[in-house]
Amino acid sequence: MTTDAPPCWLAPVKINLFLHINGKISEGAFRGYHELQTYFQRLDYGDELTFETTDEPNISVRWQEGAESIAFKPVHDHDDLIYRAAALLQEAAAAKGHPRRGTHITLTKNTPVGGGLGGGSSAAATTLLALNQLWDIHLPLANLVTLARQLGADVPFFLYQTNAWAEGIGDRILPYPSPVAGKWFLIVVPDTRTLTARGFAHPKLIRNEAKFEPADLIDQWQQSGYNAFESVALAEDPAIAACDKALRNAAGFSRLTGSGACLFSLMENQAEAQQVADILIRDQPRIQRVIIAQALPDKQAGKHENKKKRGKHLAKAKGFVKMRSSFVWAVAKLVKALGFDPSIPRFESLRPSQTIGRTMTIQRTLMVFSGNANRALSERVVESLDIQLGQATVSRFSDGESYVEILENVRGRDIFIVQPTCDPTNDNIMELMVMVDALRRASAYRITAVIPYYGYSRQDRRVRSARVPISAKVVANMLQSVGVDRILTVDLHADQIQGFFDIPVDNVYASPILLGDIWRQKYNDLIVVSPDVGGVVRARAVAKRLDDSDLAIIDKRRPRPNVSQVMHIIGEVNDKTCVIVDDMVDTAGTLCKAAGALKKHGARKVVAYATHAILSGAAIDNINNSDLDELVVTDTIPLKPEAEQCEKIRVLSVAGMLAETIRRIHTDESVSSLYND
Repeated sequence: MTTDAPPCWLAPVKINLFLHINGKISEGAFRGYHELQTYFQRLDYGDELTFETTDEPNISVRWQEGAESIAFKPVHDHDDLIYRAAALLQEAAAAKGHPRRGTHITLTKNTPVGGGLGGGSSAAATTLLALNQLWDIHLPLANLVTLARQLGADVPFFLYQTNAWAEGIGDRILPYPSPVAGKWFLIVVPDTRTLTARGFAHPKLIRNEAKFEPADLIDQWQQSGYNAFESVALAEDPAIAACDKALRNAAGFSRLTGSGACLFSLMENQAEAQQVADILIRDQPRIQRVIIAQALPDKQAGKHENKKKRGKHLAKAKGFVKMRSSFVWAVAKLVKALGFDPSIPRFESLRPSQTIGRTMTIQRTLMVFSGNANRALSERVVESLDIQLGQATVSRFSDGESYVEILENVRGRDIFIVQPTCDPTNDNIMELMVMVDALRRASAYRITAVIPYYGYSRQDRRVRSARVPISAKVVANMLQSVGVDRILTVDLHADQIQGFFDIPVDNVYASPILLGDIWRQKYNDLIVVSPDVGGVVRARAVAKRLDDSDLAIIDKRRPRPNVSQVMHIIGEVNDKTCVIVDDMVDTAGTLCKAAGALKKHGARKVVAYATHAILSGAAIDNINNSDLDELVVTDTIPLKPEAEQCEKIRVLSVAGMLAETIRRIHTDESVSSLYND
């Protein structure tokens, strides 16, 4: 004998395409509630609820994290929206003479708590709809809406199960055609949580008594619409601001989903959304996960959307979730975070107003200091880590000697010093060494030198036994002798330099950031070009990641240092967009001659990507007067004023990547897995 499985219902979430706050009700039964004007767009994604009805009047709620979780947690707080919805319906049924029945409710939590997607409100509305049928009460929709208004402004909307323009506190809901039906939403979940009640009470919250008509805004919602909570969220929460910036850079548009922490952008198709998601997970470590879901079409107002299926569970939503395991992501439909990485934040409660603290795994012992070589990069790194930059005085005496004083306690701390050894190279190396000595004498537990650009890296061997030093080895010896415990650097000119050290060296790569930008640009007829034979391995690796793009090689000869001569091109570049890939740009002589040679061979466009923008000597003049269309570099080295004014140069930041690497080193996690496919 078999028994039916409990009926399972989907509680779809929503996006606020537009959210305007008219004001607060000052008197009456709804005193303190805020009146809104908003457009709700439902998504084919959400939480799942199962209901086991009983003849006893008891109501219980428990929840689990994701569809595959085996761990359940009971909800003891009767302020939980699902419990309150069931209790309200039970009282309403009793008032109409129906017997009091009970239910055991299980919530499979797929949506982020405090994300602004209306997960709690949707679950409450789904509870009213489901139990109204399962308890054989069959109250009219208008009666359910009256109950729903006691639970929150969003709950009535979810009862109507249609995309709608809503006003007031959910008492005026107008079904309205969706401007984005069938399109895909990319939703970014930051590693933070925001409290709706706190947002409504914030003094910077935008309120305006002016009323809008839906026709004035919905069709042009991306241009004329806004979310009143954005000014508060972006100003008060660094994680939300960082994710907003990353989403705007990757997709061109970003807006808060509602009154929570999540952000969204609109995509034409799922493939485009997935491509942007891949870029985001490489560039921004403050992103906890990314949800991709499709906009649900319009439905007739008042038509119930019963998702009950006996004998088997409801099919999963079309949307899929990318869950962060720190920097490595796995793809699955509605898959739980548990089991990927123990550092993933957990859902603490189903209460929509629950205050969830930050869940970064940064411990108190982590401290980041900065020299003067690239303080802007250091500030971006600590912003990504959500910590403060260590306080220190780093200056020079009148005769040029470096002076350092650490202004806070570092005893027993895990210290990271961000200091590229770029121009002026010798001064920056000396500054780094005296900082290390100061921290060592102040009893720091471990000192990691974060050297985004490792100076002297091109002097890594004796060429033809010439009487020259191996300066890269000399610098390595100096750093070790002063007390550096570990090195973190980006794109060493020669990987074998790691062998010059007798301490651990993490050589991380900027290629995911550069690749992400190449993907965003969507170049037509792309071919990857190596500027010399020595860069073929790097160029081939990039070409492979770009769907096995074609590869060309420039053969050159260098008669003396910093002087190059292009000989000929190996490969067909006619009518192609040539992407030159290199680790550094110094005088840009090689690069500019390469661009000229490529254009002479019929190249339509020449773009160069390089990690380190040394740009010494006449580099800027060379670039301005060359056939190069654009040079894209990273901020491992700060641009000089004349480089900042060069319209052909564009900068990408490695701060997020460095921050995630620092976090992993600090917490003894794998660094190499950052670059696993």
